Amino acid sequence: IIQASVYIPMHNMDYGTTKNSIDNALKYIDKYHRNNYQLKNTVLQLRAHAELTAAKLKQAEKYFLELLAEERISPDAFSLESRFDLFDRTASLYTRYNYEILAKKYNELSEGVANELEDSKLITLSIMMKAKICYYSDPQKSLEYMDQARKIMLRDNAYRINCHNNVSIEGSQVLISANKTFDFTDHIKNVKSLLAEAVDKNYSFTIIRCHLMLAALYYLSEKEYDIEQSKQYIEEGINASIRYGCEKLMNYFYNLKAIISIREA
Repeated sequence: IIQASVYIPMHNMDYGTTKNSIDNALKYIDKYHRNNYQLKNTVLQLRAHAELTAAKLKQAEKYFLELLAEERISPDAFSLESRFDLFDRTASLYTRYNYEILAKKYNELSEGVANELEDSKLITLSIMMKAKICYYSDPQKSLEYMDQARKIMLRDNAYRINCHNNVSIEGSQVLISANKTFDFTDHIKNVKSLLAEAVDKNYSFTIIRCHLMLAALYYLSEKEYDIEQSKQYIEEGINASIRYGCEKLMNYFYNLKAIISIREA
């Protein structure tokens, strides 16, 4: 129940609500479960994860490094699932810093834990992180990893992660085809379908990513009507980012908004 009180707002509510839930969970643990180190470290790991999602990278890095040191000193104070998340999220942090070597090393650590647990969901997440690491440097390889992950998720009915992964697949396909065509009609149709699914299921971060991709695709189409559509998705994306307390993609919306303003000036 304590873990759920943190996990649910992390994926469905704003940053402030999530932070309060984490603080309350840590107070409750200190009062009633002081010797349950695995539980406390799981919540501390979720705290670092929340800072990463909110684009507070330096704060997230501080928390992750503290936990990584503690994991080396007292590995038994971490459940295997929490160790996976710790390594996987640290890999994500270093992809944000474009530090490929460290991202790959932490991805290897998370993959080892996933295989030890024989947990197909965690194995899928480690594959998706591989895709994320080479997303821009090798879009075709990234696409192959994401397709591998998609097949596992379809088998396991992992709907939320699969929807998120499908948005990334569309992105890779756009990167691969962008130098050949500016007709993004099919991609726009597919992303709109994914957005409808994300809204219906309240997949907060996927909703924001869909708005960003649609804004970019309409902008790249370069027609007057499409520019207006791009502006609409930018505003909806900014509003969704504020509503869910996710600053991670906010700069991308504002950058695209600035580019459109310069173009129209």
